Amino acid sequence: MVEKGTDKASPFVPLAIVAVAAVGMVLVGTRTVDLHVLVGRWVVHHWLAWAGALFIAAYTVAFYVLKSRKRELYAPLLRVHVIGGLLAATLIALHFAHHITRPAEFYPDLGTGVVLFASLVISVCTGLLMRYRWLRGGMREWRLLHTGAAGAFYLAVVVHTLQGLGVL
Repeated sequence: MVEKGTDKASPFVPLAIVAVAAVGMVLVGTRTVDLHVLVGRWVVHHWLAWAGALFIAAYTVAFYVLKSRKRELYAPLLRVHVIGGLLAATLIALHFAHHITRPAEFYPDLGTGVVLFASLVISVCTGLLMRYRWLRGGMREWRLLHTGAAGAFYLAVVVHTLQGLGVL
């Protein structure tokens, strides 16, 4: 396992992914890129959001379990957690951008979507702050916020999906 404070990982790739996500959100929000294309029964932006949410839901649990059981795998597991999580968050962000920029007559009820996106943003921000040691103190509190946001994500994604499918 990598000792705390000795890992010299570069934040370049994660920050590049965040920048790509921001540009992607602008392109989707301005309808320069149209994600409202049917693929099977659902539109592309839903497929992207489901792929992102599924990765986060599955890998976060796997990471949590494996990091303590297979300590020698901690560094590669962490890399996948960071990069995979950011890519998954990007897919979800594109879906969110599509919905929040819809015309007024087609504007959706954003209730659980806002909770999901807020929990995602909190998880990403606190994760990057902790991973690259951009904080000087309060790691325990930031970790609590990070895991709390992940928990909120899990609860909200279930409700959001069930609402979207018309079950709730």
